[in-house]
Amino acid sequence: MKYQDLLEKMKTFCAYQERSEHEVERRLKAMWVDSDKITGIIADLKNEDYLNEKRFLELFVRSKVNQKRWGEKKIRQALSHHFIEPAKINREIEKIDTDQYRKNLEYITGKKYHQLKDLPTERRLYRLKTYLYMMGYDMQLINEVAEPYEQD
Repeated sequence: MKYQDLLEKMKTFCAYQERSEHEVERRLKAMWVDSDKITGIIADLKNEDYLNEKRFLELFVRSKVNQKRWGEKKIRQALSHHFIEPAKINREIEKIDTDQYRKNLEYITGKKYHQLKDLPTERRLYRLKTYLYMMGYDMQLINEVAEPYEQD
């Protein structure tokens, strides 16, 4: 495939949704593109603002918090798979609205607790906390939010 065709294909790929450099590189490697061409295409995409790491980070974190209701740890792990520098991840994580973050945790705690209503209380709390931890929330915050459910 010619360079210009590949570039157009990647422009379409990036225009569909925000992408990381790693996603574009992985896509091009799957198409058996030479590493020299990959470097050039990524540079061209950056120059034309199809690829923007800052914008990707902002949208990724915001969408995972607001739509998927992920916790900080899960977001960090997902971003590390995109080979984003930890310092950049930290800066973006610090921008998370703490009130919204806690409301998300309270919402998924209530929802999951009611899904587990058929289990005995001890087992239900264990499964609830395990689920919340898997969603990326800190155990101290989980214990605070789950405390009212321990009296049921």
